Amino acid sequence: MDTVLKAFSGVFMLLLLTAVSVGLIGACLSANAADSYYSDVSKRVSVSNFSDGVILECVNEAKEKGYELEIETSEVNGSGKRVGVGKMTYDFKIPIIGIEKEYLIESNLW
Repeated sequence: MDTVLKAFSGVFMLLLLTAVSVGLIGACLSANAADSYYSDVSKRVSVSNFSDGVILECVNEAKEKGYELEIETSEVNGSGKRVGVGKMTYDFKIPIIGIEKEYLIESNLW
């Protein structure tokens, strides 16, 4: 009877460890996808010379993906060159452990 109890507790611990590991891997993949998406958006906006249409398209696409994107543009000393500041928030969740945080990515766009 003692060996059966040890075996069941070992299997239970193994399943618990596996579930937590899968949750961590999923959360890391989700965070990596958000970071990659923000990098892609910043490149698209910069290449389009801060076109309002491209910015609006990126903001709408980010909402569909579950991110909150905000891009503020300005002009450099009246030279006609535009620059911007991009901010994107996304949720980092590990449901099994109960961790839920909101992260912010912020950078200057040239």
